[in-house]
Amino acid sequence: MKAKNPDVLYVPGYYEEVGLIIKQARELSLDATVLGGDGFDSPKFIEIAGAAALNKVYYTNHYSSMDNATDVVKFKEAFNTKYSKDADAFNALGYDLAYFLADALERAGIADSVKLKDALTSTNDFKGITGTLSIDEFHNPVKAFTILQAVDDKPTFLKKLES
Repeated sequence: MKAKNPDVLYVPGYYEEVGLIIKQARELSLDATVLGGDGFDSPKFIEIAGAAALNKVYYTNHYSSMDNATDVVKFKEAFNTKYSKDADAFNALGYDLAYFLADALERAGIADSVKLKDALTSTNDFKGITGTLSIDEFHNPVKAFTILQAVDDKPTFLKKLES
């Protein structure tokens, strides 16, 4: 890989493997920008890779506690008040899932499995903590994502991109 001197490395995976890959790449003086997904999201990622190796590392996630959007700030404050800890992406996704289902049940008008399925699959522009979500014609979620940059020993929120 080093002989090819790439400008960018896309490294899909989870923090255990990705941390080691980035650490090794930097030890080999491979200074390429590294891109990845939500599997990077763990404090262990920084510990495994080492803070110095994490410059020029960007990844996407569903949520960032550093997002200062009004609804995210309210969610963070309420979550912290109730649980005495900061919300992570799994907490935000769980919150959105509960309201996504409640929204579909309300639109279905009755707790009927067929009507509920139809309501879920016809979701358009559902507003959640993790962003706006719609379901496409293939029943796939089309949703916002957050871009984070690893800077030394911490992730840094760059922006949320709506679909």
